[in-house]
Amino acid sequence: MPASRRLGPHPGMRLLARGARVNWHAHEHDHVVYPAAGVISVLTVTAACSVPPLLRELLAVLAAAPPADLHERARLFAVVDDLLRADTTPVLTLPQPGDPRLMTVADRLEADPAAEHSLAILTAAAGTSPRTLTRLIDRELGLTLPQWRTQLRLAHSLLLLADGQPVTTTAHRCGWRNASSYITAFRTLFDTAPAADQRSASPP
Repeated sequence: MPASRRLGPHPGMRLLARGARVNWHAHEHDHVVYPAAGVISVLTVTAACSVPPLLRELLAVLAAAPPADLHERARLFAVVDDLLRADTTPVLTLPQPGDPRLMTVADRLEADPAAEHSLAILTAAAGTSPRTLTRLIDRELGLTLPQWRTQLRLAHSLLLLADGQPVTTTAHRCGWRNASSYITAFRTLFDTAPAADQRSASPP
């Protein structure tokens, strides 16, 4: 969230059902969407973030029974704001391309994360040259193609884990040849094992 803004009271708090989607919108104050269990993906103009559960108890209270007194509610939101600023939980951020050629490549990668699309295949889909495609990925996303593919696969794997898929099944469905290589990639980013993340995604 922007460092210069503060969370304020919002009377429109509501609980979202599993699989619910919220359309593009804007708020006068910062908007908190909290997954008490499972995984939530947040899409912004520039990126998609897979956000792990955080500040469970405080946000659960604010969602289920927010104080009627606006001043009390504002104080609680101020605490949430402070905790969010201090939170060091690793977050997976997946840059979103704006160039139509990269959007075509993103659609191809997201449709089947396990597929080993070569640079030649992706270049043909984008209708450009390998050199141009590589430069576009670096310029728009700040990544190499392998890095982008890995970020996308990890994001997809979080959703499978949240749905209760075993780690080995998740690894294979996301393009890793074995569970150990997937666990290594997962641990490198999140500093925890997929099984531990899966347990934390279970309802309290």
